[in-house]
Amino acid sequence: MLFYTRLQQADTTLKSAILADKLSDVNAANQIYAFAASDDLYRNFMHDAQYGWGSNQTRGNYGNTNIDVANYGIAVSSSTPYTNRALETLHYFHGVNPLPRFT
Repeated sequence: MLFYTRLQQADTTLKSAILADKLSDVNAANQIYAFAASDDLYRNFMHDAQYGWGSNQTRGNYGNTNIDVANYGIAVSSSTPYTNRALETLHYFHGVNPLPRFT
């Protein structure tokens, strides 16, 4: 649905409703979006109820939904915490390079 909001011929009312719904999810403060580093030892918090067989798919969806906030410019003051949350999901799956990043 977020992709639809980028289409030139997208209905403006529907586009606004989709973006408002996503912003409502972001503002729900349910620890899916962004997070404090202290939330989890592995810097990738997930609710206890989400753990089970195949829970890595759910964890990956946490990362994907955070990068959507950054990619679609959902009305937040900074996309950095959401990008970081998505990157920490990748790090959870693949490990973290102990060497510093070069920019």
